Amino acid sequence: MDRKKIPVGQDDFASLINEGYYFVDKSLFIKDLVEYRDLVNLITRPRRFGKTLNMSMLQYFFENNDGKFAHLFEKLKIAKEQQICDRHMGKYPVINLTFMNAKHNTFEDALASLKIAISDEYKRHINAVNAYSYNRRRIEAIINCEDDSVAVYNESLSFLTQILGDFYKSKVIILIDEYDVPLEAAYTGGYYEEMLSFVRSLLRSALKSNKHLCFAVLTGCLRISKESVFTGLNNFSTFTAMNTTFSEYFGFTADEVKQYLQYYNLASKMDEMREWYDGYAMFDFDIYNPWSVTKQIKAYLLEQAAPVSHWGNTSGNDIVKLLIDQAEANTKNEIEILLSGKTITKPISEDMTYAELYDNANNIWSFLFYTGYVTADKIQILNGVRYVDLQIPNKEVEYIFVTKIQEWFNKAMIDNDTLNLILKKDSELVQEHLNMLLFNAISYMDYSENYYHGIVTGLLADSGDFIMKSNRETGLGRADITLQNSRTAIVIEIKVADSRNKLDLLSQQALAQIDGRQYAEEFTCEEHIKVGIAFYKKQCSVVIA
Repeated sequence: MDRKKIPVGQDDFASLINEGYYFVDKSLFIKDLVEYRDLVNLITRPRRFGKTLNMSMLQYFFENNDGKFAHLFEKLKIAKEQQICDRHMGKYPVINLTFMNAKHNTFEDALASLKIAISDEYKRHINAVNAYSYNRRRIEAIINCEDDSVAVYNESLSFLTQILGDFYKSKVIILIDEYDVPLEAAYTGGYYEEMLSFVRSLLRSALKSNKHLCFAVLTGCLRISKESVFTGLNNFSTFTAMNTTFSEYFGFTADEVKQYLQYYNLASKMDEMREWYDGYAMFDFDIYNPWSVTKQIKAYLLEQAAPVSHWGNTSGNDIVKLLIDQAEANTKNEIEILLSGKTITKPISEDMTYAELYDNANNIWSFLFYTGYVTADKIQILNGVRYVDLQIPNKEVEYIFVTKIQEWFNKAMIDNDTLNLILKKDSELVQEHLNMLLFNAISYMDYSENYYHGIVTGLLADSGDFIMKSNRETGLGRADITLQNSRTAIVIEIKVADSRNKLDLLSQQALAQIDGRQYAEEFTCEEHIKVGIAFYKKQCSVVIA
């Protein structure tokens, strides 16, 4: 029997089932949605946690299609819920929109993307649209994206529910995926208020006091303050990572990952999967990152590749760079605590806006929690405020933090010319300079020689006409770092002390090793500079000769 294909990047539910992709059955989400839904339901989860595929599944289940898609659900768990299938499968007109493509540098470009998405949905319902005999000019303007008036599009969703409701004599379901993407892009692009005004008007007209609306489901990464976007909406429920409802339907549970691996004869990889991609605590469930699990299973099958940070290569990681750029000293210290494997306790807000992200240092932690960079270890409520013990969920996210830390290091290096200080042979200035960088930098409690070796090579990466080599064979051994141009050769040896008291002794030993093993002898330059450096945690000793 042929094995099912790996569904990397496959977000269309019908294609996934029809074309023989492996599917982790989340169809009971439909049952829970029918039983627990409100009129308007906002579900927030990190990027790449299965929101888009679930929204596609909802469309194929609920949309009135003369039973054309019933076969998609025949082998799924929801098929056993006969009453729900009889009452709801194929019974409603469905509007399904995604805002994920509205990431642009200007309001005009972002609005153009949203207009196209709305136009495409009108075209998808072209039979109902053509049958509607009123306001033809307005319909044609929306379909052809001809009208420059924002007001036309402010009412476009509610107008489409009216068209569909009249045509099918049924209430309408609205699905909006990644509703907050244009708001995030607007915040970084500098047009936040314009986009906020448009999204608020679009959603309010469609979701508030709309007699044609059966119910709506919105997904996103962050819950934007109700007063900011969902003003005046009654019958509104939010299901975040703080809620138990729907917790097992976004991301993979441990049992689902185990079955996934067993299907491809990869059961022995379960421990690696747990270490790298598990760790998201959704109360009753420990959740794995589904994107990374799927990518890694494909990597195993193709080349038996070791686990890597797949999620780190997707869009949406700019928040870590923003965090590091904006972070105060205390925030950097808290990141060090997290990277050491410990937890920090922070109040987590469920109502915030992108504009408030840096108004309060704790807002950053709320953002990182909802976007999946930290997860909850324990939650307690004090004086009406939710305090959460936060931790880094797994090795994948730890890797993202560490690589971004090095990026921050490199940024700091731009303002500090380490090479020129070495060329001046001023041991005290080089030592002071390195100590300052070490003190201000975010570490991750890895004080090995490789860690410090990486720091020094990073500091000297932009060395003009010098050629830098690492661990090069020279003399009677391997020098840690060498730099050479036509005039000067620099040889650097690094040691790591096990106590602060040994720093000066070890830096002298490092210098003596350069001479004893003749590391500098083969360089035929006018000048040789020898540098011995000893590190202990965030301190160092430097000797230059």
